[in-house]
Amino acid sequence: MCLLFGGLFVLSLRILLPGKGANRSQIAASLIMMAVSVSTIAMQFRFRTRIVREFSYDGRALRFNTLGSPAQETRDRSDIEKISEWQGRGGTQGYKIRFRGGKTIYLSSAVTNSREAAERISTDLGN
Repeated sequence: MCLLFGGLFVLSLRILLPGKGANRSQIAASLIMMAVSVSTIAMQFRFRTRIVREFSYDGRALRFNTLGSPAQETRDRSDIEKISEWQGRGGTQGYKIRFRGGKTIYLSSAVTNSREAAERISTDLGN
C-alpha cells in the first residue's frame, strides 16, 4: 500500500514541476492526491504500531511487541480498561485491548495463545 500511494505521490508531484504548464484544476487535483497519499501512508505506519506480533501475560502485566516497533512494551493489568472482540469484514479478527489514557492495541487471532490470553485478561478484569 505504501508503495502504491508513494507512486501516486510522485506522479502527482510531476504535474507541479516547472515547465509542465499545468492549469489550476490539474494543480488542485495534484495537491489533493498528494495529501491523500501522505495521509494514507501515515495511517499505515500508525496502524502497524497497534498490531501485536508477540506477547506474554502473567496475570499482573501484559508485555507485547508490535509490528511497528521492536521495543517491548509492558502494561500493568490495572492499565487495561477494556478488552473486546476485534471485528473485521470477515468476522472476528482477534481482540481489541484498550488502555487507560486511550491507547488501543489489536491482538490478532493468528498470534499464538491469543484466545486463551484474552479470556484470562477478561476474567482478571471481571468481565
